[in-house]
Amino acid sequence: LKPFLGGIAFLVLCSYVMGIFFTAVALRSRLSESTTSEELDKHYKSLFTCMLYMFQSLTGGIDWNDMVAPLIEDVSPLVGLVYVGYVVFCLLAVMNVITGSFVSTAMRAAKDDKDIYTITHLEHIFDMLDEGNTGVIDREAFKSHLETSDMQELFRSIDLDPSEADCVFKLLDMDNTGFLDCSAFLNGCLRLRGGAKALDLLLLLRETTRQYQKHTTLVQDLQLTQAKQLAGYKQQQERQHHQILAMLHALRTLSPR
Repeated sequence: LKPFLGGIAFLVLCSYVMGIFFTAVALRSRLSESTTSEELDKHYKSLFTCMLYMFQSLTGGIDWNDMVAPLIEDVSPLVGLVYVGYVVFCLLAVMNVITGSFVSTAMRAAKDDKDIYTITHLEHIFDMLDEGNTGVIDREAFKSHLETSDMQELFRSIDLDPSEADCVFKLLDMDNTGFLDCSAFLNGCLRLRGGAKALDLLLLLRETTRQYQKHTTLVQDLQLTQAKQLAGYKQQQERQHHQILAMLHALRTLSPR
């Protein structure tokens, strides 16, 4: 909406500025010459009249040559050329911006409607797979409904064959728990849309997640090992300290007073 309103405002501003210019030069021509054409008096009589006819020449209400001819004949060919430049600029620039805003809005609305339908359809598929109403589905429930029309449509939307159901389930199960809740199922299927690029990115994301979990476990094990080694070193130091104290005590006991 903002680009559309901005384009309209810019068109009105251009028409206002150029209307002042054309009305002024037409008025000067009428004052300097005793006779002028009726077309010049008709189209450039006032600023409002000039802007109205300028808008009609842009939208097909009148032929824009009807606006240019009086300027060329009664004022100057250069002023007529300026009007031609105004028409070309408005048609090729401003009108395209306004048309583009309409097209962009329509495409965005269509995409939003498609996304809403996709989410609703995925929720329906999840409810179909979750026969026990447990809130989660496993691999077997996922594979047992591959022949249904909803699952066939799902695999077509992500451009994969139903025979790759195991691979798809692994991609959806990012946490490697063997189960999918509704949120994980929806997010995973939405990420899979878009063909090979989306699939490759999801594979990379899964591998990165797996490596991150592996490295996190390794770091935790190293920290635990270091903590145990440090605790053992402290215990050894304490035993040696106690042994030294016991030896000193024994030496004091044996030494003659």
